[in-house]
Parts: sequence; structure tokens; C-alpha cells
Amino acid sequence: MLNEQLIEISHIIDGQFFSKVKDASASMAENTNIIKLCVNKGPADSPGALSTQNVIKNILGASIVYVMNNDGLVISSTKFKSGKGTLTGENYRFRPYFTNAIKGEHFIYGAIGVTTLERGVYFSSPVIDPKTGKPAGAAVIKMGLEIIDEILAGFTAKTAIVSPEGIIFSSNVKDWYLRSIYPIDENMLTTLEETKQFADMVISEIKSRNNFRGENEYIDNKKYRVAVYPFYLYDWKIIMIEDSSKIAPMTPLQRGVIASLAAVIVAILLIIYLSYINKYTAIALKQYESNYMQIYESVNDAIFIHDASDGRILDINKKTTEMFGYTREDYAGSGPDITYPDDPDYAPQKALEYIKKAIAGEPQLFEW
Repeated sequence: MLNEQLIEISHIIDGQFFSKVKDASASMAENTNIIKLCVNKGPADSPGALSTQNVIKNILGASIVYVMNNDGLVISSTKFKSGKGTLTGENYRFRPYFTNAIKGEHFIYGAIGVTTLERGVYFSSPVIDPKTGKPAGAAVIKMGLEIIDEILAGFTAKTAIVSPEGIIFSSNVKDWYLRSIYPIDENMLTTLEETKQFADMVISEIKSRNNFRGENEYIDNKKYRVAVYPFYLYDWKIIMIEDSSKIAPMTPLQRGVIASLAAVIVAILLIIYLSYINKYTAIALKQYESNYMQIYESVNDAIFIHDASDGRILDINKKTTEMFGYTREDYAGSGPDITYPDDPDYAPQKALEYIKKAIAGEPQLFEW
């Protein structure tokens, strides 16, 4: 019965966490805005790339989504889940999720955030330069563990999610958080220090007789029955132990937690489907971009995209170049007066007034 519970919960977590986010990371790395950003190594936080990152962050409920160049520098980052701050400008070339992605590998890595000091699982994918066929950067999604913590809390058996290194990242036993199921040797300590996997935290070992290998385990002189089940990806696994004298079927509460989780997942998927009409699934992200750009470039009106803070032109559509004779490069970073530089009726200050009113929610209709 213990094994049946374990397999059931592992399939839920695997499908709705590990596999789902890994696929999203791979899809983000193939987005044309992300590829362009990495190949050109900037500009930092370019609107196209950042828009893609924010869509993925909102759909997944991720802690943060960012892009690194091939030097390990973060060149585009969403805000943290709290809404404050980003990672743009930080360098994490020492992190294994970067070193593996830059070798061309998809990678899943559990760690404490160097900046946030919060637990998380990092999903990274290589961003491939289409000309060289080599990685030009890495797409990274960091997921918090709150949803997994909630699932495990509904089980009476002691349950834990364990990383390939043997570190417990989520458990319904609070004392097990960020502890090792294996003995900690000098090599492991050196690796932890070099990668800053757990920041400055001291990792301790759970003292057990068999290191959770085999069918039985002894902790604090108490015998437990052990069940271990691997996730599909990258050697992560789930461990469940229960007092050998109290092996019992799944409780109604446990089944209720799983049923509630399934209902929440169905509701989220339904909302996404109705709101976005499947545009922001892994496959539809590309189609959305194609549709948007087709409209943007084919309309018979000039379209300018401005920086709301100072009115600088960030982008224009094809019709603008035809109407005014300037190229995209001419417009990039220029003020709104580029078209009529000597006419006081088209001064940058007046354009900025219109922009600020629009940002404040007041629709603007004017000649320019």
C-alpha cells in the first residue's frame, strides 16, 4: 500500500511540476526574441524577450524567469514573485544549471537562491545560435516548492522529495528540510562551497542505518518501512517511510488533497484555455508571436512603441519606415520629434504628455 501511495503522488508531481516546467524552459529557449537577445548579448531586458518571460512566469506561477548570456550574465529578468527587484546584471556562471545549459544540456537543479535565500528548483535550457549551432546563452525558470509542500503535508507517512545529490528539498517533516540522506564527505562539502548551492547554510545528515536504501530503515532506533520512487527526469526521487507497525492505506485527507490539487489544475488549465485560447502553451507561444508580428507589420498605419519613462522610441513597424523614410535603426533610441525635428508643435515634451496620460488610463486621440 505504501508503494501505491508513492507512485500515485509521484506521477502527479512529475507531470505537473518537473515535466511541465522542463518543457516550458525548452520552449522559452526556442523563442525568437530570446534567441536574438542571447546572440546579440542584449540589449538588457529587451521588451520582446521580457514579454515572453512574463507570460511564462504568470502561467506557471514561477518565482522568477530569466535569460543568461554565454558568460553567465543575466541579461533579461522578470521581477521576483513578490513584485520587487530583478536579477538583471547578476552573474551566476558558477551555478551548475548554467554550466550544463551552456554545454547544450537541459538541466534541473535544486538550490537556495543566492539573492533571495529561498528554496527553489531551477530549470535551464540552452539557447542555440542558429548560425553556429552552439549555445549562446541559457533560459532559466525558478520554481518555488510551496505547491509540493502542500501536497506532502496531507500524508501521515514521512515523505520527502530528494535531489540527485541526496538533499531533501521538500518534506512533510520540517526537520528534514535541506538535510542529506547520504553521509557528507569532503568532496561534497567542496562542491557545495564552489557552487553555492545552499548559500551559507550548513547541511547536516539524517542519521540512518541504511541511507534510505532497501526496504527497511532505522532512525532513532525505530524501524520504518521504506518506499522509493524515481521521477522521470534527472535522478530526482520521492521517499516515503512509515512506522513498520502502522502501515495503512491512504487516508481520506490524503485522497482529498490529491483530488483538490487535480481540481485546481483543471481549473487553471480551463482558465488559461478560455482566456488565452491556447496561445500561451509551449506550442502556441510561437504561433502567438507569428500572429502578432504579422498584424504589427501588415497594418496600413504607422506604429511606434515608446518607453513610457522618457518617450524614447523602442520599435516601429514596417509601414512607419515606408511613410517617413527612416529605418528601424534610425528610430531606435531616438525621441518622438525625429519625424518633425524643427516643428515646436511636435516637441518631445508634448509627446511625453500624451504618453503619460495614456499610461494613466486616459485614451488619447491626436494628430502627429
